[in-house]
Parts: sequence; C-alpha cells; structure tokens
Amino acid sequence: MHDFHPAVIAEGWRTQFARAGITYLLPTAHHTRDTYLAALRQAGFTVRSVHEVRVRDVPDGYLRPVLVERHGDTPFCFVILAAKTAASVDYTTSPWNAG
Repeated sequence: MHDFHPAVIAEGWRTQFARAGITYLLPTAHHTRDTYLAALRQAGFTVRSVHEVRVRDVPDGYLRPVLVERHGDTPFCFVILAAKTAASVDYTTSPWNAG
C-alpha cells in the first residue's frame, strides 16, 4: 500500500495526471500515518515495514527540479508492507475464487 505522505498533503499537494490535454485531479485522503497503520491492524493485518520516502529520494524526472529544491527534506510518500496470515483470510469470498 502506498500514498502521499500527510506532510505533502498538508502543503496542498494533489495527485494529478494529464492525458490528451486534460488534467485529472484525484481526491486526496487526509489521513495520518498512524490512522493508516491503525486501520490495517484493526483489519487483521500485521505491519511488516513502513518506508518513508523524502522528496529528494524520488527518482530524477518524476518531479520538477524546483519542487525537489524547495521540498527535498519533506516526506513525499510512505509505503506500507502488511500481510494477513493464510488462516485469517476467507478465500471462499474472494472475487478471484470464481469457478
């Protein structure tokens, strides 16, 4: 699971992409890091690791250089690796278990 870090959301950053001359702005979830982790645990997941990526660590070419210069130390996103044990998953209700 990954998302914009709450730090850049607080600065007004939005997810957007352009296609055929149209720019799409996606809704931004205003959750904290702790809210995401608590929701995963409440849903029965074990959080294996959390990685926070700073703006300066985003590969070259993905962000405008001025953003990296101004916000290099700001957390950009976080990636959460979480898992459920096989015993806690009901595979009979999975949409991939058709047939």
